[in-house]
Amino acid sequence: MNHKAISYFKWLPLIIWMSLIFYLSHQPSQSFEFDHSTLWGQIIALLKEYHLDKLIHASLYFFLGSFCALAKPGAKLGSLFFCILYGLSDEYHQTFIEGRFFDLLDLLADSLGAYFALYLMPLSFNKLKTALGHSNH
Repeated sequence: MNHKAISYFKWLPLIIWMSLIFYLSHQPSQSFEFDHSTLWGQIIALLKEYHLDKLIHASLYFFLGSFCALAKPGAKLGSLFFCILYGLSDEYHQTFIEGRFFDLLDLLADSLGAYFALYLMPLSFNKLKTALGHSNH
C-alpha cells in the first residue's frame, strides 16, 4: 500500500464514527424508549434520571477525539476545536428531530470527552510507558 493510500485510510475511522453519531442523533426520542420491566430498561431509566446519559455523550466524543488524533497527529487544539464544532452541529441537528432538542450539557459532555481523549489520555499513556520503561532496567 502506498503512502497516500495509508494517509487516506487514517481518516476512515473518524468518518465512520462521525456517521454513527449523526445516525444516533437523527433518531426520534421514541427510538430510545425501553421496556422498564427489563433490566436494560431500568438501567436506561436510571441513567436518564441522574443525567448519566452525559457519560454516553462523553464516551462517544472520547472516541471521536481519539480518531481525530489518529487522522491528524499533533493537531490537538485543532482536533479539539473540530470535535466541539461537530458537537455543536450535532446539537443543532437534533432541533429538527421529533422529540429531540439542543442541550448545552450534552455539548459540554461531548467537549469534555474529546478533551480527555486528546489531552489527558496521552499524558497517562506517557507516564505508564515511562514507568514500564524504568521497571525493565
